[in-house]
Amino acid sequence: MAKNRDTTLDFLLALDGYIYMEDDGHRAKFEVRLVEPSSEIPHGIRYNCTYHDKYNNRLIGFDNAH
Repeated sequence: MAKNRDTTLDFLLALDGYIYMEDDGHRAKFEVRLVEPSSEIPHGIRYNCTYHDKYNNRLIGFDNAH
């Protein structure tokens, strides 16, 4: 591993597929993938973070869809 490597990207990518469950059934879901950089995704990371209630209704979400 290179010196002074920024491990933030590795940490973010490690969240891919992670689901955080709360006792009441609410959950946060993470999807993070490397993609080919483009004008719409210049950093080369496609991400989606959503928060759902126990009935699977999406309450809030963040992503880089354009």
